Amino acid sequence: MLDFITTLWAWMEDNRVVLAALTAASLVMFVGSLVVVPIFLAKVPPTFFTQRYERTVGRRMRAVHPGRRVLGLVLRNVGGVVLILAGLPMLIGPGQGIIAIVLGLMLLSIPGKRRAARWLLRLPGVRHAVAAIRRRAGRPPLVLDETDANPGNKFPGRR
Repeated sequence: MLDFITTLWAWMEDNRVVLAALTAASLVMFVGSLVVVPIFLAKVPPTFFTQRYERTVGRRMRAVHPGRRVLGLVLRNVGGVVLILAGLPMLIGPGQGIIAIVLGLMLLSIPGKRRAARWLLRLPGVRHAVAAIRRRAGRPPLVLDETDANPGNKFPGRR
C-alpha cells in the first residue's frame, strides 16, 4: 500500500500541469452547473419533457435547412462526447464528474434519453428540487407524461 501511495505522489509531482488543468476544469464545471442547470430548469416550457413537445420540436427541425440540421447534430454530439470525456477524470478528482457525464449523455443523439430524463424527474427528491427551482423563478411546475409514471420501475416507459 505504501508503494502505491509513493508512486501516486511521484506521478502527481511529475504531472502538476495535468492536475492543475483537471482542477480548473472541475471548478469551471462545478460553477457552471450551479449556474446553468437552474437557469435551464427555469427557462424550459412546462411541457418540455412531454412526448407532445418532442413531436413539435421534430416537426420544427424538419423545416430547418438540412445543412444546418446536420451541423447542429454534429456539434451537439461532439459537445456531448467532450463533456463525457471531461467528466471521466473528474470522477476520481475534484469536480462534478457525474453532472458532466449526464449532461454529455443528454446532448448525444441516443434513443430513450428523454424517456430516461422523465423517469429521473419523477423521482421524489429530484421532482421536489426541480419544483422548488421553478417556484423561485415564478414558473409553473413541469408537466410529465403519464405513460412512464412509475419511478420504481427499472425500465423507464414500461409499467
